[in-house]
Amino acid sequence: MTKLFDEAIKRVRELPEAIQNEAVEILFAVASKRTEPVHLDDDPRKAVLEGEAQTRRGEFASDAKIAAFFRRQGG
Repeated sequence: MTKLFDEAIKRVRELPEAIQNEAVEILFAVASKRTEPVHLDDDPRKAVLEGEAQTRRGEFASDAKIAAFFRRQGG
């Protein structure tokens, strides 16, 4: 695993589960070099759907939480 890839994985691990699942879908698509969506099992699918529902309800991390996240990341 490259150093950059390892750092990206560390950062993704700190994100909410629904966003982690989106990252997993992207990685699977890249790894398999296919264009169709990755089919998720029930638990990851539920997490993604809950994240989408939270978005529709306007439930986002506050500016303070986002700023704190980037401070922890050295940004």
